[in-house]
Amino acid sequence: KPIDFSSGHTQCFLKSGWASNNEDWGIWSTSKEAKLNLLMPKDRPKYLALNLRGFINDRQPNQVVEISINGIPQKKVTLSRFEDNLVKVAIPPSAYDQEWLEVGFKIPTANSPKTLGISPDDRDLGIGLKSAVFE
Repeated sequence: KPIDFSSGHTQCFLKSGWASNNEDWGIWSTSKEAKLNLLMPKDRPKYLALNLRGFINDRQPNQVVEISINGIPQKKVTLSRFEDNLVKVAIPPSAYDQEWLEVGFKIPTANSPKTLGISPDDRDLGIGLKSAVFE
């Protein structure tokens, strides 16, 4: 069952680096690093599928995102679309013994709309988290 980050009920999963309010589509990362804690399902899923928004525009053509699980680097992707960036991350077998899964995002290309001259928003936006589902 997907976790929909447009719901304020998902704030409990957002460990660090996220906006303080959910929007009607999801939630923005507001730092060059963000962390998410998810309860690990008992049925040993192989993947975590993420639907991400990228802070992409004329002045920011892509976002580099490095994803780790429980501190272990798993995947590096470059998002070049604003919407519908579907990223599937393998769950390492070592995570199956854990109650919680810590998903880390390093977003070195995160930038503020203010720096780019787009708006007065000074948050370092990188990715928007729309949903996550275990597969």
